Amino acid sequence: VYKRQVFVPKEGCVFVDADYSQIELRILAHMSGDERLIEAYRSAQDIHAITASQVFHVPLDEVTPLQRRNAKAVNFGIVYGISAFGLSEGLSISRKEAVEYIDKYFETYPGVKTFLDGLVKQGKEQGYVTTLYGRRRPIPELKSANFMRIISLIPYVSLISLSFLLTIFSLSVFYSGKAVSRCLHGFAIMLP
Repeated sequence: VYKRQVFVPKEGCVFVDADYSQIELRILAHMSGDERLIEAYRSAQDIHAITASQVFHVPLDEVTPLQRRNAKAVNFGIVYGISAFGLSEGLSISRKEAVEYIDKYFETYPGVKTFLDGLVKQGKEQGYVTTLYGRRRPIPELKSANFMRIISLIPYVSLISLSFLLTIFSLSVFYSGKAVSRCLHGFAIMLP
């Protein structure tokens, strides 16, 4: 039995399947304001290949599948606060190489580094970070004297922002198909 045979919409209705392709990275691009990351999305090309090209300093058409895969791991790893150890384990590379990948990523997208450092600073000073829509997310662990590892705050900020966007999207779909268009172009992370 296929999923499509199990779920059948009632008469006159349809199911909508929305792929939020790389939504975390899109939110990161928007919130960090990093021009290179934003431009990578504006060009409507493969974000992981573009990142690989920029991080590994090779022409876009010469990016290897391995470089693209590694860039993808770094792209999403940065969003979720991956450490050099975690990246090295995930890619089966040395920690030194993982540190170099992360450093190259931040050299390529300096606005992301500035944004993440700012989140950590805000979290340490105020005990909370603020989402895209102004909601506060307390992170008291940052003030702990025993807190050895700086956690990534972008998951908290972006995913809380994302859950808000998905709620708006879902309500828009429920109430009016036209509202979806207004929601997506007026509310969500759409890079011009």
